[in-house]
Amino acid sequence: MKNDTDDSAIKWWQEARFGLFVHWGIYSALEGIWEGKEVAGIGEWIQARNKIPLSVYREYAKELTLSRFDAEEWVSLAKDAGMGYIVLTAKHHDGFAMYDTDFGEYSIVQSGPSHRDPAQELAQAARKNGLKMCFYYSHALDWEDPDGKGNDWDYDSGQKNFEKYFEGKCKHQVRELLTRYGDVGLLWFDIGSVSLQQGAELKNMIKEIQPGCLINGRICADRTLADYGSLGDNQVPAGKLKGNWETPVTLNDTW
Repeated sequence: MKNDTDDSAIKWWQEARFGLFVHWGIYSALEGIWEGKEVAGIGEWIQARNKIPLSVYREYAKELTLSRFDAEEWVSLAKDAGMGYIVLTAKHHDGFAMYDTDFGEYSIVQSGPSHRDPAQELAQAARKNGLKMCFYYSHALDWEDPDGKGNDWDYDSGQKNFEKYFEGKCKHQVRELLTRYGDVGLLWFDIGSVSLQQGAELKNMIKEIQPGCLINGRICADRTLADYGSLGDNQVPAGKLKGNWETPVTLNDTW
């Protein structure tokens, strides 16, 4: 993989080798169960798997009380395990922001009962303990936005204007993450079904704001835009791979 990443920018990642990937959102409140039945695998897809109406799904944000959330404890656990960075799902496919965004009220701060910003708390705790703070951001799928990809049960797919979502929400929120939470070690994109031009626009914006912020291999089909390669979920290579790469692995059978 060829890219223009400065060797010093990726050195911390090469040395860290091991990070904590936190999937956390409204889907967490459902605990993999819908209408009394367990939904097997990838619990963060529970809304799409069951075509849960947005008007129903969003009400579960009230259950994200954060009453037992302690950022210092989370970071300490990661550090004690030998991890060098934390990746938080700032926004997964459901479109719900787990940070304080100016874009609408569909966020943990606006819709959650605590009105706390867990992303800020984690970022502060990570810096204090010498870990890199990083963010996952679903840039293509967004089941809350009428123009985002993926939600065909609430919205007419034929009426979607993806460019409107990409320019109006996606770029806006990525910029927020890069300007409100200090140094961001990397941005972890997923389902890279954006155009090559859109992928390049995202990369250029990221590098302009934070030149040292790394970009994973799922930003779009053009892997040269990434700073390192991302294998499939739980994928273990059969042999030695060239270049910089990672594989995201679950602790159980779902994220």
